[in-house]
Amino acid sequence: MEFFLYLSIVLVGGLGFCIGALFSPRIKSLKQEIKYIEGKYHRLRQDNKDAIDDKGLDLTSLLSGGGLSDIIKLVKDNPDIIKNVLGNLGNNNNPNTQNYSDLR
Repeated sequence: MEFFLYLSIVLVGGLGFCIGALFSPRIKSLKQEIKYIEGKYHRLRQDNKDAIDDKGLDLTSLLSGGGLSDIIKLVKDNPDIIKNVLGNLGNNNNPNTQNYSDLR
C-alpha cells in the first residue's frame, strides 16, 4: 500500500512540475531570449554569406585551388612543353586540310 502512495506522490509531483514549467514566466523569458539569439545568429550567417557572394571572381582561390597553379608550375618546370605546343600549332598537321590529289 505504501508503494502506491509513494508512486502517486511522485507522479502527481512530476505532473505538477511539467504544468508549472509551461506557465512559468522565467521559462517564457528564456524562450524569448533563445529566439532572439537564434535570429541574431541566422542574420550573421546571412550577412557572411552575402559578403562571400559579393567578392565576385577571386583569383587567389583559383591560383591556390590547384588547377591553374599546377599548370603554371608544370610550365615553369618544363619550358620545352611550351615550345612543343607552339611548334605543333605552327605546323598545320590537320588531316582535314591534306591534299587529296596524292590519293589518286
